[in-house]
Amino acid sequence: MPPTLHTYNSVLDRTIHNIEQAQGLDVYHATMSDIFRADDTEQAEMVSLPSTSNEDANTPPPSEGSAEAAIALPRHAIATLVSDLNCSTALLRNLRTRNAILAADLARVTVSLTRHEEKTAAVLVVESRRRVKWMLTAAFTFALWMFYLLWCWYMRVEFEYIRKRRGEFFGI
Repeated sequence: MPPTLHTYNSVLDRTIHNIEQAQGLDVYHATMSDIFRADDTEQAEMVSLPSTSNEDANTPPPSEGSAEAAIALPRHAIATLVSDLNCSTALLRNLRTRNAILAADLARVTVSLTRHEEKTAAVLVVESRRRVKWMLTAAFTFALWMFYLLWCWYMRVEFEYIRKRRGEFFGI
């Protein structure tokens, strides 16, 4: 029975796992059934990929005192291992660089978003103050007109007397 699926949080973790797998530190290869099972659980891109090197690369090197140490690895196997290691190292450096660039972009965008939110909050405060000032002015003007109308209603008898006296004086 194969071990449980390993999921990784970043491309860098998956790449390190694949390099370890290629160096023989982790000998389990993902099978098609693992990939299909991961596809069902939406983890297809998180499955560790099998090594591209030959099987000699996946076995740990023999210890110096054993009989297997006397048998030297074929030259093409060593060249393949070196080539795989160089490719993996270059890929790892590229991924670390990409990760650093993405982290810097995320930091820049976060700072930009924070500044934008601060500016938006300041504009909203200014706009709400303008609305409050306008509403206070409108309320004061309305109260002034109401006071004038009440005063006119209260003084209607005197105004009627004045209107009557003007009419008598001017002959209207």
